[in-house]
Amino acid sequence: MFRYDAKDSFSPTNYNWGHYDNAEVTTMLKTAQASFDAAEQTSILAKAQAKVVDDAAWLFIVHDLNPRAMSKKVQGFVPVQSWFVDFTQISMA
Repeated sequence: MFRYDAKDSFSPTNYNWGHYDNAEVTTMLKTAQASFDAAEQTSILAKAQAKVVDDAAWLFIVHDLNPRAMSKKVQGFVPVQSWFVDFTQISMA
């Protein structure tokens, strides 16, 4: 979450492209980073995530189910759970 939601992560050095800035969230994220207690981290991050959602920090413009259509000639394709598909292992029979 830190790279996307903390003020210290503004682009171009990190991934907070929208320059979302909530001091409370940034403090929670830094506290979670400094903790060695997994339960405490989980609790803090859940609260930070809830705050980000309440602030509507992100505007999601699409949510498709990543549909795919394949020919039986396609070899080596492995479906993934993200948008990052590795095409280097795909070939045509």
